[in-house]
This record gives sequence, structure tokens and C-alpha cells, in this order.
Amino acid sequence: MTSIQSRVRASTIVVLLVFLTLYVEHRWSLAQQAILTNCALGVDISFRAKVLTAHYLPTEHWRLAIVVDDAGEDGGDDACVASINGMKLRVAWKTQLSLGSGDVVEVTGRFKPPRGTANPGAFDYRRWLLAKGYAGTGYLRSGKVLERASDRAVSDFATNSALLRSYVATTLQQAGLVYPAILSALVIGESAGLESKDWAIFRATGTIHLMVISGLHIAVVAFMAYWFLQIPLRLLLTFTGTQVDHQIALGGALLTTFVFAVITGLGAPALRVCFMLMLALMAVYCARKPPFWHLLALSFCLSLVFQPLSFFSQGFWLSYFAVAGLIWAFSPRSNIVGPIFGFLLAQCVIFLWLSPVLGLLVGEVSLLSVPANLLALPIITVITLPMLIIGLGLYFIAPELGIGLLQFADFSLALIFAWLQGLQAAVPEYNRSFGYFTFFTGLCGFIAAIYILSPVSLPKRLAMLLPFALLFLLRGNTPIFAEYCIQVVDVGQGSAVLVDTSAHRLILDAGPVFSSGFDAAIASVIPTIRSTGQDQLDKVLVSHTDNDHAGGIKSLLERYATGPVVGLNARCENGRRWQWDGVEFLLVVDHAQSNRNDRSCTLLISNERTSAYLSGDIGQKAEAGLLAQLPRDIDFLLAPHHGSGSSSLYRFTRHLSPRWVVYSAGYANQYGHPHKRTVARYQLEGAVQVGTAEHGALRWCSSRSQEILSQRHGALRWEKFSGQGLLGGPND
Repeated sequence: MTSIQSRVRASTIVVLLVFLTLYVEHRWSLAQQAILTNCALGVDISFRAKVLTAHYLPTEHWRLAIVVDDAGEDGGDDACVASINGMKLRVAWKTQLSLGSGDVVEVTGRFKPPRGTANPGAFDYRRWLLAKGYAGTGYLRSGKVLERASDRAVSDFATNSALLRSYVATTLQQAGLVYPAILSALVIGESAGLESKDWAIFRATGTIHLMVISGLHIAVVAFMAYWFLQIPLRLLLTFTGTQVDHQIALGGALLTTFVFAVITGLGAPALRVCFMLMLALMAVYCARKPPFWHLLALSFCLSLVFQPLSFFSQGFWLSYFAVAGLIWAFSPRSNIVGPIFGFLLAQCVIFLWLSPVLGLLVGEVSLLSVPANLLALPIITVITLPMLIIGLGLYFIAPELGIGLLQFADFSLALIFAWLQGLQAAVPEYNRSFGYFTFFTGLCGFIAAIYILSPVSLPKRLAMLLPFALLFLLRGNTPIFAEYCIQVVDVGQGSAVLVDTSAHRLILDAGPVFSSGFDAAIASVIPTIRSTGQDQLDKVLVSHTDNDHAGGIKSLLERYATGPVVGLNARCENGRRWQWDGVEFLLVVDHAQSNRNDRSCTLLISNERTSAYLSGDIGQKAEAGLLAQLPRDIDFLLAPHHGSGSSSLYRFTRHLSPRWVVYSAGYANQYGHPHKRTVARYQLEGAVQVGTAEHGALRWCSSRSQEILSQRHGALRWEKFSGQGLLGGPND
């Protein structure tokens, strides 16, 4: 019977996993199909929509999540109007109007399907958009508010939740606090008010999980709800003699936790805690004591049933892996670990267990996370969150007392910030983190972490520190001597190019920085550097000082000490040559040109067999003047000025006759890059043309000059696509 039961149980688990896999795959397929079509590109569309969330940013524009209620007859192309109804869109709107969740607006704007840059080791914005249910992004040109949520007599739960979040955020803003935005993020999950410098501190110290609604926050709310419900129940027992089971308090705490989780957005970590509490309460009522592993596994399955797209969220996996690590480490030690030692052990467990996972999912693993969390975690858990929640509750009854508690919570954050800033200042940026390792390295590290945290003898656990140390080794992916590789980073409408030889690394340009705080160097360039080779730069060049090329230089120099930047604070000297590892480098620039683009500092790279030219933003005048210094029939060309119509003169394209042409331009950019006329000229030369907008980051190496690697589509062979423009992907 035992054997039969085991087989039935194993079969049930296999069937359940297969069902969940197929279900998640089906929902992901539906999400990819239910996106905005390309017919919306470049046209204005008008419609009526309901605002789901509204965040006013320091850049004086709104970031909105909206659902299209009704697209008007004059909204644009009929097919687009029909397809956009019911879609959830993420949009920006620079307007003086006051907006709030639940408002109904009539707007006109431009939109495009979910899209993001694609680089090795970098955040996948498109996948994040799809996992959040967005069908497109865009910006609004004009509009008006048709109906305020506050004016409606009856609103749905989502609208009321949004109004409550807005009221709490306003209350914290008006309470005279130093950190109202962070307190809002802690209690209601509204993190849009945090500035980029705040995120930089949290990222550097590994404390982002403390500043968003995580499983820890939900657990604190559950404990507080249980404790407060116990008070009246005990009073009832004292004065009436009525026996009241503590399960009533547990049920009330579970209900309170679910309501709080829903109000704050019901993220994957919050849902995990709610399901685990629900399953634990059911076990108590049934007089059962299931293992923690069973609760975690059932919670995992239920989460995927209710939120299948959370499977593609980093937070989902980090949340479950963290709890799994704690269960693995503490289950065999539950009777021998005290509270203080248990807290210290938990920090070590999380670091060892999550380091391989973080390195594979996120890329960067903070070395400051353990000392940062040793102080920040207990303060947030024991002081900040309880004082914040109680203070908000008392604010409506006893305002002065409520504000006093809020100020105390605010002061505790000041202590945390002082500690985090001190850690950040004490350790240079280059030494604050590790990561960006290969899948094999991460797997070895994770297996080692499992063994280290197992209840085996100390010498065996210490021996497993050796494979775990593989995570700290610098990544090597360098060409052989006398060969070189060029990686065109996908930075949207901008440029950043990484060049590798066998022992040196160089970067030309660093992408743009936007008023919203988005920095292409931090988001795309640095992750690419760290995930494709040695974490170093030997030289930094700037073609010219336009933001789309030089915006990210400051962030790059904060991490890499490379000396003077050629083209910025060191003159770009025409004809200057140097050699690295058997590869020749030549600076080519025409200082006589009056236009800043035409004075771009360009770079010619060559070895005995191949040559490549990185042309900056030069136009036709500069092209004509530089031809005498450039070789014929080159192998790789970064197209001048992103492929604009004012560049790539016919004489220039005929002289260079490149085998590969790469356009570094944004998807559906407003400039129309690359221009059709430019594409046609290179097509006449038999060049294979690819762009970062369609392919993401592109890597070409002189040792395999017939091939280029696309981040989105893999290896592309020149023989197969000679004379074609792969600007819509290899299958278009």
C-alpha cells in the first residue's frame, strides 16, 4: 500500500507540474498575442480610458497605467481603434491636470507595442511589461478629465483601494516628514516617488527588498493584526469567562493580511505570504501539522494559478527561493537556534542561498547586503513598520499622537539612511558587488550553497566553500591575440560600443540619460561590460558631447577609473595610432568641420585580415573629408548618425563597401532612423544590415567575420543574408 500511495503521489505531482507548465505557457502566449499592433505606430489615436494608477514624477509629468474604455470613431485607423479597446497601457503625460486613480479621461496620444532594450545581463523591460499585463506603451499629447473617481457615489474595490493609497500618500506628505516617499513605499507600495539617488543606495546595499511591499511587510502586518485581535478576545475571556479559541484571531489576522495585500497591489511576495498563512490556518483547524515545504509548494502552485504571468517576474522567484533557503537551513536546527543567533544565521543563509540566484536573474549581487541588513532589517521590522501603521491608524483618532509616531518612524529611517550611506561611502563602487556569471557557474554555486547549509560535518561544509568561490571569479570572454570583438550595446536612440582585444577593453560613447532619471550606462552599458568579459575599461572615448552619445559617461567614470576621456577632457587627435595585443587603432576626425556631429571622434580598428569603422554622428561633409584615411571594403561599419538621411553619402558607401552595417537606433524612433535612402545605398553594396531596435545588442568578432550575434535572434550568417536588410528580424 505504501508503494502504491507513493506512486500515486508522484504521479499527482507530475500531472500538476505539467498542468501548471502548460497553463503558464498558454497565458504567456495569450499575453504576447494581446498586444498593440504595429498599425498604431506613428499615428494619433483618441479614446476614453480609466486611470488605474497615477504617479506624478519630479520631471513634472505623469506616469499612468490606463485601461482603454472606448476608442472614438475619429481615433485613427479603424483596425487600431478596434484592437485597442480593453487594453492596459503604460503612458506618460506632461500636463497641468490633476489626475488620480479611478478618473475617467479622454485623451489623444501615440503608442507602440511593449518594447525594451535587449542586452546581456540587463533588465528585460519588455518581459516585465507583459508580466504586468501591459499591451503597449506611449505618451499622451492632449486630453481632459471626464469624471473624477471621488465624484462617483459607488466605486469598485480597485478604485477605492487607489483612493485610499492616494489619501495615505497625501497624509504622509503633509505630516512634515523627511522621508514621506519612502514611508509611502513601505506602507502602500507607492515607490514612484522615490528618486534615482535613493534607488542607487538601495541597489548598492542590497536593501531594495526592504523598501517595497515584500513578504516581510505582509508578515509584520499579519503579526500585528493577530496581536491586536488577541487583546479584545482576552478581555472577553477575563470579564465573561467565555472561552474563545485563538483561531478566531488567526482568521481575523488572515483576513486583514489579504485586504492589506490587495490594497497594496497583491504582488507575488504578498500573495505567497497570504497563501502560506491560509494553508497554515487550514492545517490548524484540521489538527494537522504539515511540513513547511508542503506549505511553500502549495503556495507556489496557487500563486501560479491566480497570477500565472508572475512566473516571469524576478520578484516571484527571489521570494520563493529566499523562503526555501530559510526552510532548508532552519528545519534541522529549529531546536538549537536562539533568536539572536537565528537572526545572524538568517542573514548568512540568505546571502549564500540567494547569491547564485541573484547573479543569474538580476546580475548584480551586493557585497554590502549582509552588514546593511544587519541593522536595517530589525529597525524596519520592529520600529519603522509598526510605528508607521499604528501612527496612520491613530492619525484619524488622535492626530497629534499619530504624527508623533509617524515622526518616530521617519527618524528610524534617518538612522537607516545614515548607516547605508556610510557603507556606500566606505566601499568604492567597483568593489561593492559581484555577479554576472554564467549559468554553469551559478549552478555550481547554488549546489555548493545547498551543501554548506546542510546538517553535515563542518569540514565537509567548509570544503564546499571552494566551488562557491567560483561566483567571485572575474568572467573571461576575450578574443585570442591579434583578434578583436565589437559589441554594439542596445541603448535605444543613442550609441555605445564596447571593443575587446585579448587583454584590453575600450568603450566608445555611453548612451543617453533622460530627464526621468533613466541612465543607459547603468541600465545597459555597465551590465554588458560585466557580463561579457573582464570588469574593466582601459580607455573611454566620446565621439561628441550630444546626450545620446555622452549622457552616460558620468556614471561610467564613477565605476571605472580610466584617466582622461578622449573626446571629452582629452583632445581627439586625428591620425593618432596605438596597438593593443596585435590590433591597430586609429583615431579619425575632421576638426575643420563647423558642425559638432561632423567633428565626431571616430575610430578605425584593424588587424591583418579585417577592419571595422565606428563612425559616430558624421554627416556627408565629414564623410567626404575622411575618405582618404579610410580603407576600402571594410568588414564592419557602425552606420554614421544612426542611419540618418543626411549621412552615408554614396561615395562613402561605395568606398567602404562594408560587409556588415549596424544601425544603433531606437525602436520606432521619431527621426525615422535608419532612412530608406540610406538602407538602399548599403543594399547596393551587398551589405547585411542589422539594427539594435530589432536585434538588441549585436556582437561581431574579427575571428568569425562572416557571423554576427544578435541578442534577440542568435547567430546570423553573412552568406545567408548577403545584400539584405534584416531591420525587421531575420524572418521578415
